[in-house]
Amino acid sequence: MGTTDKRSWAARAAALLGALALVLGATACSGDDGDGGGGDASSDTTAPAGGADDDDLYVLITNSEGIAAQSLDVLVESVFRQPGTTTAVVVPNVEAAVPPAPLTDGQVPSVLFAPTASGFPGVVVAADPADTVRSAVAGTIDGLPEGQTTPDPVIAGINTGQLIGSLADFSSNVPAAQAAVDAGIPALVVAQGVDEAVPEYAAGAAQALAWIDDHRAALLSGEEPAQVTLLNVPSCAAGQVRGVVEVPVAADDAGRSLAVVDCNSTAEGPVDDVAAFTTGYATLSVLPPADTATATTPTTG
Repeated sequence: MGTTDKRSWAARAAALLGALALVLGATACSGDDGDGGGGDASSDTTAPAGGADDDDLYVLITNSEGIAAQSLDVLVESVFRQPGTTTAVVVPNVEAAVPPAPLTDGQVPSVLFAPTASGFPGVVVAADPADTVRSAVAGTIDGLPEGQTTPDPVIAGINTGQLIGSLADFSSNVPAAQAAVDAGIPALVVAQGVDEAVPEYAAGAAQALAWIDDHRAALLSGEEPAQVTLLNVPSCAAGQVRGVVEVPVAADDAGRSLAVVDCNSTAEGPVDDVAAFTTGYATLSVLPPADTATATTPTTG
């Protein structure tokens, strides 16, 4: 299941990168996965023969903030522990001295293998965030989970900073998600609010898990729409997140501050993401295409 797949993949990543062996040792396993990558006889878990379970949800996680980002680490640690879930981490190389040029048709980018802050194996791609996702969903790069093909969803995040109103597409995590949608794959962008409070990435991760649970059946059946859904979660300096609401992206900020959040507000019936987020709600909104004048609310799973 999910933990077994994660450990099995960790073993293969460790075999490819001996330098990561000590980092990944806690999560690697020796299972006979058919590629000779498992050689740690002390492991306590064996991968199922033939690769991942067909009933597993395959989640591809990316983050334009890079492999070392705390926001990525919190999300990955939450998602991979879910039963029946196979997780892959593929991120752009943000440490490159020169930003990569867009990939040409058919070009396969070079990759490095590096762990997240907590040791989950990741693939670091010499490409921008959108091309990173395109290469991952096309399966042209090394290091992806064996036995998996197209991800069920792509999750980009956790983005540091809210993506609401006029800021809705103000992140390179958004074109990464759009690249997944262009390939017919549903995408979720998770954004953690930043105001006077320290970002509460755990709150964003919890809401992401709730979205996965709510949409799991539709994702596995292929009935989930291929669209970019924005999940914005406040970081509450006082009080707590008041719940999650489905609202459109605000067509106009109308002079409203996008940075001040009151999680103790008693306001009800928000009409858009700005009204909801700034009064303490987590928001779910479908990001309309660039040439679409009006926004829509998500299709529920």
